[in-house]
Amino acid sequence: MSKKVSILVGSLRKGSFARKIAQNVISMFPEGYEAQIVEIGHLPLYNFDYDDPAVTDFPTPSSYTEFRETIKASAGVLFVTSENNRTVPACLKRHRHRFQTQCRCCLEKNTCRHHQPFCR
Repeated sequence: MSKKVSILVGSLRKGSFARKIAQNVISMFPEGYEAQIVEIGHLPLYNFDYDDPAVTDFPTPSSYTEFRETIKASAGVLFVTSENNRTVPACLKRHRHRFQTQCRCCLEKNTCRHHQPFCR
């Protein structure tokens, strides 16, 4: 069984250097790894109401759920990005909340309400 690695590119531009590097890196993974670029350009801006159990009238977009499931199924995540004004590019920064808003047990069991990055 191969280990899946998700690659997130820090640029939405089709011809960006980061995307070219990410595409070339895929072939460098050793046998037993399956790496793929996970697109983030189509994802909506993050809204905490997606994860707030008290809010029931704000549906979670399917693209958000698919993204989260892809990341959960990955053995690792590789970020390929350039520095942008001494920080992470906005397209990656806006999606990092998808990793931080729920703790590990929330992501795995959907039962915990700690909302800490790695509570257990």
